[in-house]
Amino acid sequence: MPPTIYESFWQSLDGLPPAPIQGAYRTISSSADSTKAIDTPSAWLFQKFTDLTGIARAKLPSSPPKTGTLQDRMPQIEQTHFLNTEADVLRASFLYLLHPVHVAVSELLETGTLDCKGEQTATGGCRTDIRWVYRKGGQTTDIAVLELKNTNVIYWEDFKEAMVAPETAEKKRDSAYGRDNQTFFYGNAYWLSKQAKKYAENVDVEDVAIFDWGVMFIFDFSGMDEDKQYPTIPKGIWFEETSKSSDKGDTFRSLLFGFLIRALTRKNIPLSIQLPAV
Repeated sequence: MPPTIYESFWQSLDGLPPAPIQGAYRTISSSADSTKAIDTPSAWLFQKFTDLTGIARAKLPSSPPKTGTLQDRMPQIEQTHFLNTEADVLRASFLYLLHPVHVAVSELLETGTLDCKGEQTATGGCRTDIRWVYRKGGQTTDIAVLELKNTNVIYWEDFKEAMVAPETAEKKRDSAYGRDNQTFFYGNAYWLSKQAKKYAENVDVEDVAIFDWGVMFIFDFSGMDEDKQYPTIPKGIWFEETSKSSDKGDTFRSLLFGFLIRALTRKNIPLSIQLPAV
């Protein structure tokens, strides 16, 4: 029997079968002029994933509720899944990742509705895979963006050299100016960071997540300004599920739940203190 929506926040995503690949990971690039035109961030400031999973746990009841939508069952795992394309990851994500997060977030909203919109085009021809938009009456506010990728696209070796501590951000930024692309992001991370920054600028959001079923990387562009003397570079969270992290409630579902709560709070959307326990 599938877990309840509440229980799913303490469980890892199922290991759906991926298509085999050659080499360590899939390499990507971009043919979109809107992505190529974006200046790549020079680096990223390490942020703990528990900053977001902790937000999620604070909003979830401490014990399973006896009634309500959190006690509804998750979708049954289909045997038809085969993660061969980005579209396959998108389909599975809607069923097993986004569904419980949407149920929980909807319960938290005091007014209005959070819409999950796919394949939306913003200013400058910028098309997002998933964009969350808060709607109240005739007014809408863009909240956050999720970019889906095929499996084995988000690769640690491409991100690790760009990671920096706050006290060395200025030195790292200055060092990046002497590099070919003026960044320490490499390979796939070079294109992913450009794409994420494009969404932040064109959609006017600070919170952008990228997910390939095995890894989630979250960009936090709040206050970003790399041109000042003491630069503010984007923060980043690298997260992979493990059996140990899931037992603590550190899962993709909890991370994304916390990600959306933070994004809604930044846009001053009123939320309940906690989900109901009964």
